[in-house]
Amino acid sequence: MRGVGPGTVLGGRYTAQQRVAQDRGTERWLADDTTLGRRVSVLVVPADDHRAAAFLDAARRAGSVTHPVLLRVLDVGRDDEVAWLVEEELPEARTLAELVSDGGVPGDEVRRITGEVAAALESARGRGMHHLDLTPDDVLRTSDGEVRLRGLEVAGVRAGEDGLEPDDAARRDAVGVVALAYAGLTGLWPLGAGASGLAAAPRVPGGVASPSEIAAGVPRDLDALCRLTLSDDQGPTSPGDYASQVAPWPSRQVVGRPVVPVPAPVLPEPVGVEEPVEDEPASTEAPEADESDPETADPARDVDDTEVTRVVERPTPPAWAVDETADREPADGSPEDARSDDDAPGRAAASGAAVTAAMTSVGTSVSSFARRAVDKVTELSPDTRRDPDADDDLLSPLVPAEPLTRDQSKLAIGIIITFLVVALVIGIAGIRRIGANTNLGLDGPIATSPTGGASRSPSASASSDEGDGADSGEPEPLAILKVEAYDPEGDGSENDNLTPKTYDGDTSTGWFSENYRTDAFGGLKKGLGLVVDLGPNKKPQNVELVVPQDVDLEVYVGPDATRDGATKIGEKTDAKGTLEFPVPEKVSGQYIIVWYTGLHADPDGKRRAWLDEVVVTG
Repeated sequence: MRGVGPGTVLGGRYTAQQRVAQDRGTERWLADDTTLGRRVSVLVVPADDHRAAAFLDAARRAGSVTHPVLLRVLDVGRDDEVAWLVEEELPEARTLAELVSDGGVPGDEVRRITGEVAAALESARGRGMHHLDLTPDDVLRTSDGEVRLRGLEVAGVRAGEDGLEPDDAARRDAVGVVALAYAGLTGLWPLGAGASGLAAAPRVPGGVASPSEIAAGVPRDLDALCRLTLSDDQGPTSPGDYASQVAPWPSRQVVGRPVVPVPAPVLPEPVGVEEPVEDEPASTEAPEADESDPETADPARDVDDTEVTRVVERPTPPAWAVDETADREPADGSPEDARSDDDAPGRAAASGAAVTAAMTSVGTSVSSFARRAVDKVTELSPDTRRDPDADDDLLSPLVPAEPLTRDQSKLAIGIIITFLVVALVIGIAGIRRIGANTNLGLDGPIATSPTGGASRSPSASASSDEGDGADSGEPEPLAILKVEAYDPEGDGSENDNLTPKTYDGDTSTGWFSENYRTDAFGGLKKGLGLVVDLGPNKKPQNVELVVPQDVDLEVYVGPDATRDGATKIGEKTDAKGTLEFPVPEKVSGQYIIVWYTGLHADPDGKRRAWLDEVVVTG
């Protein structure tokens, strides 16, 4: 692009080094911030482009939104030849397009990534801002598993999609998030002719093929959302609507078996159709068969002059036709095929695998017994013949030359009755085994933290209200969807990148705020805090905090991510260590607000708010 190249300095401080992308008249460059000594990402557009003014305005609006998922906008500027937007650079992050192109992504990881993106877009929607042009290149996952989204407001201007009505813009972003889920599940792009280098999804009447028709191991709810949204013009109307439908999602990166494509479908042969046995093509030089010669006579002619037929057995169904849940976890629970603990749908499908295994066992036993019965009857009737042209694994019709005698008939009836009795016994035994030794995943493993707290895998905790803990009355750790910094009197950000460490089960790592000069936050604010999101319909009973340094704090429980309308359940001053805050019986809410009202100098003389771990039981 004219006006920018390797070595070009923008704004007097950003030195362009390498162009990494070029799309729709814009270019993305890696650059060095010579003032702060860091690597940044710069998106540039020609200054004489008709979109330049709207591009800069959109970039400034996007920079005013603070959310841990949204990539930070660091600077915006313009010179004689280009307008530019500076964003933070994540050197080891990979885009969603790269993730699906290199081995695939587990189904629950797709749920987590798209859920985080939808939550961030819903937060921006509350301030009247949208993305409008979501592609797999706009979604990144860092080396720590954190999800980032870039292009808020700016992508819509670049694509010429800005100016939509709010409801239309919300629906467009919702469809975009569903398309990201489709791409994560299949490695294909369902909107248009492909994006981010992904191939286009196959078209079917009314839309695109559903993910379960393309890949195995697709979660049913995500498959239904993709089908309703991309083919039936239904589905979520906003990013928040999508987030509520796929919640709860895992709080940390899911590592496990990826969603994998299945082979292209092969149409099965017709079932139960009788087809004539084709004779071998006769050679013009071969002598005509002599029926009196036993070596050349047609064996079928000895039986009857009618045309010989054989029944085509039902073919084995191809892999694509088998229920996709059957391969999520084997019925015997073998570790090599087991999914991660976060894959609750895969464990729930184990009951289906148990049914299949039991019925297969019954069918095998019955088939073996039936074949032996037929062979026995055949022995008793020496004139019974088989079609020698039939395949070894296909039973040809048995054509007795003479009717069975009375004794043979009685024996045949006895064999059939015995067969029915044995089949009934085997069937009853098989049915009683259905569901045995099957773990539906309602109770996930609980990991105990070094301080005595506990954390549960999100998929297991999400169903804790119906698990054994609910029956026994003992409180269990609740899943934490996310923890966010709460700074209503400041800039809205307090080391947001550290908040995931407060619920990772490791008390050796945690979150801390920025440093302040006095115990009263340098006179800049009255306090700051963290908001713990438990998800909807939760009743917390106890809040446990692990605080490594002395602080003054209050704890609230409420229906919204703010102290307004929340109920204070306790407070402590000059406290550290493991702090317990019981929740009154009549108090409930989705959010726990930890509000710091005072700071104390640590051994290094720094004054910060601290939190190493939070565990909420209910």
